[in-house]
Amino acid sequence: MSLLTEHEAALDANFSKFGYSAYLRTKDDDSSSSSIVEDTSSHQLSKNWSDPRYSEQHLKFWKRPVVRQYFHKGLLWRSKESGKVASFELFIDLLYVGIIGIIGDTASEDATASSLLHFTITYLMSWRMWTDIATLTNWFETGDIVQRLSILLYLTCLLGFTVNIANAFESSYTAMVAFYLAERMFQGLYLIWVAALVPTIRGVMIGQGILIYIACPIWIASVHTSYPSQLGLIFLALILDIFIPTAFSYFIRATQRIDWGSPSKRIARLCTYVSTYFDFYPAINIEHRVERNNSFVSLVFGYSVFAILYQNRYSSATTNAIFGKACLLLIQAFAFNWIYFEIDLAHLHVHALRRHFLSGWVWLFGHIPFVMGYTLAAATMAKLVLAHDCSNANTESLIDAYQAESLAEISTGLRWFYCGGLSTTLISSCLISLCHRHKTISNLHFDKRTRLTVRLAACIIIFLLPLAHPIDFSSLHLVATTCGVTICALIADLYGLAHKDDQFWFGGFSHSAKKATQYAAHFTLDKKGRQEIKNSMKLGHRISIKELLHPSRRSSPDIDGVSAVDDHHNPHIHSAV
Repeated sequence: MSLLTEHEAALDANFSKFGYSAYLRTKDDDSSSSSIVEDTSSHQLSKNWSDPRYSEQHLKFWKRPVVRQYFHKGLLWRSKESGKVASFELFIDLLYVGIIGIIGDTASEDATASSLLHFTITYLMSWRMWTDIATLTNWFETGDIVQRLSILLYLTCLLGFTVNIANAFESSYTAMVAFYLAERMFQGLYLIWVAALVPTIRGVMIGQGILIYIACPIWIASVHTSYPSQLGLIFLALILDIFIPTAFSYFIRATQRIDWGSPSKRIARLCTYVSTYFDFYPAINIEHRVERNNSFVSLVFGYSVFAILYQNRYSSATTNAIFGKACLLLIQAFAFNWIYFEIDLAHLHVHALRRHFLSGWVWLFGHIPFVMGYTLAAATMAKLVLAHDCSNANTESLIDAYQAESLAEISTGLRWFYCGGLSTTLISSCLISLCHRHKTISNLHFDKRTRLTVRLAACIIIFLLPLAHPIDFSSLHLVATTCGVTICALIADLYGLAHKDDQFWFGGFSHSAKKATQYAAHFTLDKKGRQEIKNSMKLGHRISIKELLHPSRRSSPDIDGVSAVDDHHNPHIHSAV
């Protein structure tokens, strides 16, 4: 237990943002009411934050790994500090910007079923590598130089994987898989190394480490198998890499809940003995995991914005259809960002990660098609913007580099990539939203089910758009339609979340809203002024603001008609709505 973090968590902010959990426990240094384990740190000196010589930064070259949070007998014990995103994790995101761009651009160069298949494989492999890094930084504290160096090794493997993506299924597949396996095998070694240093979670770490090596022979076999026969081995290995950790977690939970009182005492004794190795197992830090997922989604949205950028040759070129399509796609990306980060989190009662074990895993895996679909759609946006298959799309206004990329006609494959990616993102957002438990407010225009039904209808409409004839449905029509449908879904969400007794469209300018605005003022009066006001109130006289602000009643000089006071002792004059 000494190697597990023993600090208090700031539960008020945690519960208000992710929902209350009765199974969450912390260890408080100041109070023993919330702890069942004696905290040795309570005997230490209190932290003096005002001392300029005091600092908590004790970066060592190497130290034992510390588990941030863990499950024990159905209870979640977690550390005091919330899971903040470290600076090197943001550095990792910079590399993933390039990975997303390369995978998407490679798929859009030849919009065929084969390209979609290769896109799926490389994207799932990169997502698995990103999840490995996110899991380690989520489970363990990063407070030593050796762990930073291990992150650098991860980045090196990620870089080697990235530079071999474009020609993976032509000539560089062996190199791509080699770097992928190097990262995965290092992950397994790291978990086994943690098992040797932290006995309390040894069973879980050994199990997770060994499971990583199950898919390695399959990957190696795929290298020595010709295409397309190797596709079966690739998808089998991917399924094992992605879903085996989840299956192992189910097994751990089962060992904690099953009653081993079987007829055979030997079997019961053996099962009980095995289950003791999984009494402690690391848990997901909800704040850190949500922030990391938000960062990855932001990268995907950022890639779509980057894809629509181009360079003009003339100043007057901002009035043509190319600029119009870029504006429409920007509005559409803003709408998707609005739906994901604000709409689906409005009136949140319990987050999916805290609601239930199954809802948490569905929420995690639901982000895979979400980001994959939008990345695929974003990869085609650059070609849609530069296409000159519509009127007033003057390619001569573009610089030479973008003129060469302008297409006279958008192929059917690109249309399916674009519309299929957007519809996949929309339906994945519905699934992600269903995983949360939202507050049931009775006086809303639309309930959650109705709003998601409208979003599902928008998904179906966008998915069927490629069936329209390309001659009658240009790139401008396609972009305008998808943008309009997305905005309609957004308006349905915004209107549905509004209260029925409020005027949604012009309620902010109504007379009732104006009357609801109140003004509160606080200022300093001298003793004589206060006595005059008391006497006037006893006599029933009304005192106006002008009289209160008269210089004779204030104890401080005027500054632009407002009394100047010390903000450490008296508040400024302020308004409150």
